[in-house]
Amino acid sequence: MRIRINSVIFGVCLCLAGGIFADGKITRISAATSMLELTIRTTVGKAYQLQCCSDLSANEWINLGTSFVASADETVRQVDAGASFCYFRVIAVQSDETLEIPPPPPPPPPPPSE
Repeated sequence: MRIRINSVIFGVCLCLAGGIFADGKITRISAATSMLELTIRTTVGKAYQLQCCSDLSANEWINLGTSFVASADETVRQVDAGASFCYFRVIAVQSDETLEIPPPPPPPPPPPSE
C-alpha cells in the first residue's frame, strides 16, 4: 500500500499473521505535522518492535525507537515523516527486551498467622 502525505510517498508493509484483526497489524496511518502516526493492533502485555526498510529485496530492517509493551488493544507509535520512502512492519519480541514498561511489583506478603 502506498500513501501520499505532503508530496512524500510512503510504502507501508502491512504484515499480517492471519485474520483481519491480526496481532501486530498496522491498521491506520495518519499525518501529524512532521510525524506519521501508525496505529497497531496489539495484545495487552505483549512486546513489539516497529521497524522500517527502504528496499524489501535487501531485507534489512531497522528498529524505529525501542521496543514497547502494549497496554491496550491498539497502540499508536509516531515516526519521523522525513524519509522519502519506507516500508513498515511490526514484530513481536521477548518482553525482557523492552524498557518502556517495567514488570509489575510482586504481590504483598501474606498477613502473619496467629
